[in-house]
Order: sequence, then C-alpha cells, then structure tokens
Amino acid sequence: MLPSFCSSQHGALSLLRGMVCTALQPGLAPAASEGLGAWTQHRTATKKAGGTAKQSVGSHPKHLGMKMFDGELAFPGMILLRQRGTKFHPGQNVGIGRDHTIFATNVGTVRVTTGQGPGGKERRYINVEPLPEVLAAAAANAKAAAASASPNRSTSLKLHESLVVEELVKRRAQVKRAILRGSVPLEPALYFNLPRNPDGTLSWLERTRPRINYAQNPAPVAPAKP
Repeated sequence: MLPSFCSSQHGALSLLRGMVCTALQPGLAPAASEGLGAWTQHRTATKKAGGTAKQSVGSHPKHLGMKMFDGELAFPGMILLRQRGTKFHPGQNVGIGRDHTIFATNVGTVRVTTGQGPGGKERRYINVEPLPEVLAAAAANAKAAAASASPNRSTSLKLHESLVVEELVKRRAQVKRAILRGSVPLEPALYFNLPRNPDGTLSWLERTRPRINYAQNPAPVAPAKP
C-alpha cells in the first residue's frame, strides 16, 4: 500500500505524477493530472545539414539539437540531445552514445546545469532528476521491507527505486497501447484536468457517452402543455 502522499497531486507536472499512485495498484484507471504549465522555451527549426554544399538528393539531415528541454518528463531510452562533439556533457541518470547522443536512463525531469570542467572552463550538463513521488514510494517500500520479519527481503533503497521505475515504465506502455487502440481519450486528455461525469467518464468526449439506438429505444415525447 502506497503512503499518504499519493492522495495529493500538488506540484504534478506530467502524466507520470498523476499516475504514480495508480501505477503500482492493479485495477485502477489512470487519473488526469495537473497541467504542464506555461513553457518558456521553444524548439527552433533544424537546418538540413548534409555532406554536400548543394544539398542534393544524397544529402541527409542530421537532426541535431535538443529533443527535450529543461523540465520535461523523460523515460529510459528517450533521446535528450543530438550533437556534434560534446557541447553538452552527460550528468546524472543519463548516458552518452558513440555519436555523442545523450539519452535518459531513468524516469524523471530533464535538468540542464553548468559546472566547471578541466582548466576552469564552464561545462553544460544534462541530468535527469528522479521524481519526488518515486523517491518517496521507494523509501516507503524499503522501510516496510526493513520492518518485515522476512530476512530475505532486501531493504536497499536503490533496488526499490528501480522496481518503482520499472513499474512506471510498464504502466506507460499500457497507456500508449490503449491510446493506439482508441480505448482511452487522446493523449492530451491524460495531461490536463478535464470535466468528468459522476461515473468518472469524461464529459466532453462523445465516445465516453453511451450511444442510444433510437430504432430500438425511441426518444421520449415531451408532455403537452395544458
């Protein structure tokens, strides 16, 4: 059973923060979370950089640049930056490929920081900060395991954090498959609070309303006014 922090969605920034409680409890539907907030950054156009000067047919774009900005939600394997060289260096919970592509290795929010490198030069680092809800859930599970009488249960905080992350990744895959099947509302509906009916269905989507077959159930006739 998850701790009481699950009942509060204060500070939610993404789908994951609204689902972190239901992800570990089977049989519960994902709840809509708070909005993503006002973005201050924007993605500029990527120039088609090829190998020839005339940009011929054989010239292919490299798609360089930032793919996810500071504050966005990242899952393991998501590409955060494509670059030539190391203009940005890998920080915490990220990896770097042979072509200097930086990708996420944990669930969390993207953070771009600066620090001193060799020779006192300033370096820019890309990090992925774990979500506070994930850390709190891992700490609660580790505490419960430590209080348990079973000596075989591990109390490692890092192990419990990885288990929570794996469960959230599985939950995200389930949501994505449901979106592709069309059995849940469109993806933006999972990120913002929307009006709901008393039974929990969204009130603004026609697909959530019951379809009435008027051939079998004719519409009721309004009583005549006296």
